[in-house]
Amino acid sequence: TEENLIRLVIHEALRIFVDRLVFTEEREWSEEQLDTSVMAEFGCSKEVIKRPILFSCYLNQDAHYVGVEREELRQFVQSKLQIFYEEELA
Repeated sequence: TEENLIRLVIHEALRIFVDRLVFTEEREWSEEQLDTSVMAEFGCSKEVIKRPILFSCYLNQDAHYVGVEREELRQFVQSKLQIFYEEELA
C-alpha cells in the first residue's frame, strides 16, 4: 500500500542517517526534518509516520521485508534467544 511505502522510506532513512547520529539534539532535529519532508512530499498524515516504524523479513515464511509490530518482533527475538541459550550455552 501507499502507507507501507511511506513508512518504508522513513524506516530506511532512520536506519541510514539518524541511527548514526550521536547527539540527541541532532537525532531529534533529523527526525523532525524527515517527518516534515515526508508529509510535504507524500501528503500523508501524522498517523502514517507514527513511531515506532519497524520492518523485518524474519516474521513471514516468504522472507519478504514487511512492516511488523514491536511486540510481535520482540516475541520472535526472545524465542530465538531462548533457542540459542538452550543449544549453545546450556
